Amino acid sequence: TIGGGIGQSRLCMLLLEKAHVGEVQASIWDKQTEDCCAEAGVSLL
Repeated sequence: TIGGGIGQSRLCMLLLEKAHVGEVQASIWDKQTEDCCAEAGVSLL
């Protein structure tokens, strides 16, 4: 379904061992968040 609530994304993060919700959920991220994640080696969708 569309959305799925925060629980679905958190469960995916846990199962896939991801550090940021942006690694399991597509969204629009501001430049500061993109830069911060890039420095930390986090790939956003």
